[in-house]
Amino acid sequence: MIGEYEKLIPDDFRKNLQWRNAIIRASMKSERLRQELWCMCSRDLLFWVKGFVWTHDPRRKPAVLPMVPWPYQKDALAQFEEAISEQHDVLVEKSRDMGASWLGSLAMLHQWQFVDMRSFLLVSRKEELVDKPGDPKALMWRLDFVLKFQPSWMVPPINRSKLHIENLANGSTIDGEATTGDVARGNRHTAIFHDEFASVPNDEKTLASTADATDCRIFNSTPKGVGNAFYRLSRSGIRTIRMHWSQHPVKARGLYRDEDGRLRSPWYDKQCKRRSQQEIAQELDIDYLGADFQFMDTNVADQIRRETGRSALWVGQCLEGRLVETGGKNGKLRLWTPVVNGMPPRGRYVMGVDIAMGTGASNSVIAVSDMQTGESVAEFCDSRTKPHELAEQAIDLGKLFTDSDGGSPLLIWERNGPGSIFGSTVMELGYSNLYRTVDMTKYDRRRARDPGFHKSPSSGKLLLERFREGLLNKWYVCRSSEAIDELKRYVYTADQKIVHAESVSSIDPSGARDSHGDRVIAHALCFFAIYDRGRLRREQGGRNSSRVILPGSLAWRRRERKKKANAGGRW
Repeated sequence: MIGEYEKLIPDDFRKNLQWRNAIIRASMKSERLRQELWCMCSRDLLFWVKGFVWTHDPRRKPAVLPMVPWPYQKDALAQFEEAISEQHDVLVEKSRDMGASWLGSLAMLHQWQFVDMRSFLLVSRKEELVDKPGDPKALMWRLDFVLKFQPSWMVPPINRSKLHIENLANGSTIDGEATTGDVARGNRHTAIFHDEFASVPNDEKTLASTADATDCRIFNSTPKGVGNAFYRLSRSGIRTIRMHWSQHPVKARGLYRDEDGRLRSPWYDKQCKRRSQQEIAQELDIDYLGADFQFMDTNVADQIRRETGRSALWVGQCLEGRLVETGGKNGKLRLWTPVVNGMPPRGRYVMGVDIAMGTGASNSVIAVSDMQTGESVAEFCDSRTKPHELAEQAIDLGKLFTDSDGGSPLLIWERNGPGSIFGSTVMELGYSNLYRTVDMTKYDRRRARDPGFHKSPSSGKLLLERFREGLLNKWYVCRSSEAIDELKRYVYTADQKIVHAESVSSIDPSGARDSHGDRVIAHALCFFAIYDRGRLRREQGGRNSSRVILPGSLAWRRRERKKKANAGGRW
C-alpha cells in the first residue's frame, strides 16, 4: 500500500541524506534488516523512492541527488500506481520540468523490480529518446541510473540489451520502442508509458495500435496546440493528472495573481522575459490554444464573443417553409431576429452554407445574414443532414428570409466535395439567386460560370482572412458564440495554410478532414458575399450608386457624421 511506510523517512533534504546513510550502514550488518527493507519497498512505492532512489540534475552540484518527492509528485506517483493496478488510462498534462517522465518511469520500474511477471513498454517519438547509452534524456538511461545507485543487495540479476531490460529473478521486463503507427501491435503489456505524446508522429495510429496491447496507457506531455491526439484525449473524459508549475514549491515562491487573475511568481516573471508568449503558453501555462500559432488571438476572439455573441431569440426547426418552435437545445435552427406571425422581418439576406456528408463526423451549417447591416440573423446546424436534404432545408429557409418583393436570399456555398451534390440539388429544385465568384483578373470582372465558392489553398485562406478582417472592423456582427469559439481553433500550418486544428490529426470517417470549424466557414461565406457585392457596386456604379455600407467602414462613418450634422441643423 503506497504511503504505508513513507512517513518513516524525513522529507527534509539534509535529514533525508542522514537517514539514507544510517540505514545503508545498518543494512550492511544485518541480513534480517535487508529483508525487511526489501519487503517495505515492495509494499510502498513512496518508501522505496524516498529512501533508495537517486536522481540526476546536471544544473545542480552535486548532480546526483536523493529523490525526495514534493507533495504533487507523491500524488502523481500514487495515481500512476493506481492506474497500473486498476488497469485504466491516465493523461498527464504538465508544465515543463516537473519531473513527470522520471515519475512515470519510476512507477513502472518499482513493479518491474518487486512484482513477478510484469511487462512494461516505454515509448517516445524517437528511438534515441527511449534508449541511448550515456544520454540522460533517454528514458531507459534513467532506469539504469536508478538501478546503479541502489544498494547492491536490493538490485536483482539483470539481462540488459538495447531497448530491453529483464529482471531475471521474477521474469518482469521493460522494453522500449519509438512511436510508429504499429507501436506495440501484436504484444501485450501491463502498462505503456507514452512520453511527450503531443509531439509524436502518427499519434492517432498509435492510439489505435496500443488500445489492444494494454488497458493502462500513461500519456505524458506538455501541450502542443489542439491539432493532435493529446488534446483530443484531454477532452475525452480520461482521468487526468495536472502538474502545473505553481505546484512546485521552488517555482511558486512569492506566488500571486495579476490583475487578470492569472497565477504568477518571481520565477514565472523571469521566464516571461526569457521566452515568447507561445513558449509560455506551451511550456508553463498548460494552455493548448496559446501553444499553437493561432489564426486569431484567443483574447481578441473572446472579446468579440463578449461583444457580439447572443443567446438565440428563437429555437426550433424549419419544416416545409414553416417555423416550428421547439426551444431548448433540440432545435437545429436558431434565430437572433424577432419572429412575428411565424415570419422573420423582410430584408436583403445572404445564406452561407458549409456541407458535410451527414454521417455525424462534422456539422452541416447554414448561416443567414443581413446584407445591409452585416449581422448574422440565423444558423442551422446538424451533423446528420445529408447534402441533398440540406439543399431542401436551404430552399425552405429561402422562402422565409425574403426581401420586400419576395425575393429569396443570395445563396453561397462551398462547392468542393459534398458541395457538388448540394449545388446540383438546389439548381434542380429551381433556386436561382446563386452566388458566382468574380474573376478579378479579368478586365470586365466576369463572374464564373459555375455557381458557389470553389475552395483552394489560396481562396480558402482569403476567405478566412477576410472574415477575420470583417470581425475586427465590426463589418460583420457574428451572433453565434459557437462560431467564434470554433475560430479560436484555426491555426497556421508550417506552410502557412490556415486549418482548423482538430482536423489536422483527427480520423474523420467521412474523409472531410477540412470540414471541422463548419460554423466559421458558413459565416465566412456570408461575409465574403456581402463584401464582394458591396465592392462590385462601388466599382461598377461609381460614388453615387446604391451599395452595401458595412458598419464601421469609412463610408459608414461619413454617413453617420452627415446624419449628426443634419440633425444638429434642424435644432
